[in-house]
Amino acid sequence: MLQAVGGNYRRKIKTVDELCDAIGSRPRTKKVIMCHGVFDLVHPGHIRHLLYAKEKADILVASLTADAYITKAQYRPFVPQDLRALNLAALEMVDFVVIDSNPTPLPNIARIQPDYFAKGYEYGNGGVNPKTQQEVEVIQSYGGELLFTPGDIVYSSSHLIENDPPNIALEKFLLLMEADGLDFDRLRRIVETCEGKRVHVVGDTIVDSLTYTTMIGGMNKTSRRCWGMTRSPSSPSRTSKAPASTSCRSSIGRGRPRTRMRMCAATIACSRSIRSTIAASPTSRPR
Repeated sequence: MLQAVGGNYRRKIKTVDELCDAIGSRPRTKKVIMCHGVFDLVHPGHIRHLLYAKEKADILVASLTADAYITKAQYRPFVPQDLRALNLAALEMVDFVVIDSNPTPLPNIARIQPDYFAKGYEYGNGGVNPKTQQEVEVIQSYGGELLFTPGDIVYSSSHLIENDPPNIALEKFLLLMEADGLDFDRLRRIVETCEGKRVHVVGDTIVDSLTYTTMIGGMNKTSRRCWGMTRSPSSPSRTSKAPASTSCRSSIGRGRPRTRMRMCAATIACSRSIRSTIAASPTSRPR
């Protein structure tokens, strides 16, 4: 499926040099409008943005930020740049797609010199952002114009990814195969040549991220006494609460959601004591 999309729409994806040759230099007979963004997951807000932009000019250029310069959140972008480019190229209203290899769109705006540069409504609501002001200065330097598209439909790619991330593992795999000039027939032939041989398969490197934190606040505010369940000597079927250890101070921070913290050794020992005591007495239950 990905190869079919690439065959039909990859012609729309251009380098900056190819795009400049295709649209020509100013003044042009056809008006050019340019939109720029991440376009991680194309949603109805993006569609409305692009449709409005297309109504204002003859040629719509969709510019997307390269993977290396996306820092909006961890593990972003969710969709790699080549797939994001194909997603935009498949839209009928988009005439050309360019992957911006710069941290900001300023160099490409100066090079392409679109007649209009379209931004979302949120960038103009409540004052002009300093980064947007830099774009305005570049656009005005050659006589272009900045437009803000309506914000009647608002969606967030990050919100959609966090709540219900789509499964695009197959598309990513096909993209990797296409980059290496592989298809399933050739891959099958390569595997068949390994018959009777000892093969060592090396997977991708897994990088773990650790977050180290420091407890905030006095120790007396976080003091906790750990209790375990022990069997009462007078009655084997009854249980009584008794301290499983001396006072155990837990390193539990306040107001730090989603932060992993290490438990102290006494807390771990106390937890193990409770579990072993309960396991030894199936009829006992903590109160």
